[in-house]
Amino acid sequence: MTIRTSSLNQLFRFRMNPPPGADGRLDRNTVLTPAALEAHLTKHRLDLGPEGIAAMRAVYREASVSGPPTYKSFRAIVDAAERQLANERGPGRVNDGFIDQREGGSVRSQAARALYGYLSEYEPVDPRTTSGKSAGEAQLDRAQRALDGAVTEAFRRFASEPNPTWPKLAGALRQAAASRNLPRAAIDTLLIAANGATPRGSGGSMGVPTAAMVKSALERARTSLLEADGARIVNFAQPARAPVSNRDGVVTELEVERTPSVRGKAALTLLEYASGLA
Repeated sequence: MTIRTSSLNQLFRFRMNPPPGADGRLDRNTVLTPAALEAHLTKHRLDLGPEGIAAMRAVYREASVSGPPTYKSFRAIVDAAERQLANERGPGRVNDGFIDQREGGSVRSQAARALYGYLSEYEPVDPRTTSGKSAGEAQLDRAQRALDGAVTEAFRRFASEPNPTWPKLAGALRQAAASRNLPRAAIDTLLIAANGATPRGSGGSMGVPTAAMVKSALERARTSLLEADGARIVNFAQPARAPVSNRDGVVTELEVERTPSVRGKAALTLLEYASGLA
């Protein structure tokens, strides 16, 4: 099965802590005995399942190679396994934000392979296989020009606001978009980009971005989409096959999904908006 690299954060389940000492502190140099491991597995058997229990035992065996394992050395094996699985720039790997069966089985450590087996059982994904919506560079350029125009108009309206706040800026952006007959996807892109550009204060308070900050966020979204063109597409049903890449000046949802550097919802809504432009 295929998993997302982000699913590796679920390996926190395997980082065991020792029982607290008399002073209440945790000493990770405490020896992790076979009895202590089995007691932990019995206690958490429903959470871990058969694959998780097998993975815990594989980690323990690997941690025992150089002598009686400690809680610290056990965690070190889990940490090393996570690094191996996460290294999408390693030999034979495809940097697409996913770990397929071929990649999961190619890591050196038996513990890492066992941990991948656990994640592939409990954190599987069904990645997109069709291209989905698409937009060429000219469409993305037109979309950004239209959005930049709406930002300029919104901040012109907002400039006379005696008490500038984020909700009022959001209202000005909606009004500017409506006056230009922009579709829902364009409005979403404006609001998401503006929200992402908004400075945060202590306690989560929201400031107000400048027009330049919002336009810069839109530009980053457009640029990241263009970088997705030609992404290497693995057929996860047959992961042993070489990935396919098609750099043709058109960005598809499939390419975006397989490009980890494309982050944030603004890029996705921008692609949706641009895909509807002539």
